[in-house]
Amino acid sequence: MLHRGFTTVRDTGGSNNSLRSAIAENLVPGPRLFIAGKALSQTGGHADLRASHEGAQFKCCDSSTPGFGRVCDGVPACLEAARDELRQGANFLKVMCGGGVVSPSDPLQMVQFTASELQAITSTASSIGTYVTAHAYTDSAVRHAVTNGCKGIEHGNFVSRATAEWLRCEHADVIITPTLATYRAMSLPENRSMFSPDAQRKNDQVLVSGLDSIRLFHDLGITMGFGTDLLAHMHELQNTEFEIRGSVLPASEVLKHATINGAKVLGMDGKLGIIKEGAFADLLVLEQNPLCNVDVLAEGGDNLSAILKEGRVVMSQLQSLDIDAIYAR
Repeated sequence: MLHRGFTTVRDTGGSNNSLRSAIAENLVPGPRLFIAGKALSQTGGHADLRASHEGAQFKCCDSSTPGFGRVCDGVPACLEAARDELRQGANFLKVMCGGGVVSPSDPLQMVQFTASELQAITSTASSIGTYVTAHAYTDSAVRHAVTNGCKGIEHGNFVSRATAEWLRCEHADVIITPTLATYRAMSLPENRSMFSPDAQRKNDQVLVSGLDSIRLFHDLGITMGFGTDLLAHMHELQNTEFEIRGSVLPASEVLKHATINGAKVLGMDGKLGIIKEGAFADLLVLEQNPLCNVDVLAEGGDNLSAILKEGRVVMSQLQSLDIDAIYAR
């Protein structure tokens, strides 16, 4: 990811403090990580990936390895899960508030968690000065999440103009992060066969509505972050998000999503996504101007001449910039 130009990444389910610390201590190369720990899900929710024939033991991908989420039902269990993820070092929390594409037991229109369960999670996060973001596609899921304290929305593909205007007028601090690259990646022939017929059908629905949703959010001036929602080998397609958004939005707006707005999502305004004194010296040296054509960033490392993270050169094809040279902090 770092060599594709991403110096900071927000992981909304699965990453842990060990990886984040290893990167921060320069033991392994990688982007600066802000993590949610495991995403919180009700039984039968989007992070409950058990097949219908499986019992109570929670598994991921037919193995005993814990997945990107954890199941919690009822207020006491939600409080415990939220507190435990924060104990383990989560920077923020992620909840599954509606149905998803790959989860086997929840239709896209489903609304998940009760109001009291969500409030238990959001109040726990706010008590230590952080926030909760919610997986939500539909009007009902988005309104449910925001009404009960969530400050971020992931996806939002089916949000209507009425709900978008409600967000703008009554909840302007909520940031929506569309994730269009994943739907295209899942629709590719080489990936499509990995998913069940039901997941393929659901993916087709969110793929069609994705571009319409970002047009709507842009027209209404709703703040959008930059996300991809890609897993495993599909990470290599994360830069395609620039090209997808750039097909319907100005290049300058797409760049804001991935820089200034991304910093807002993380609560790092003035430190990330900006070039000024006192900010982290994260810089990309490009062969072309992305303000003229944002597709320059869609091609991964092909147009990157150099990458600096915290002033340290981590990739360079320029004779004037040596790897590991430090120019600023």
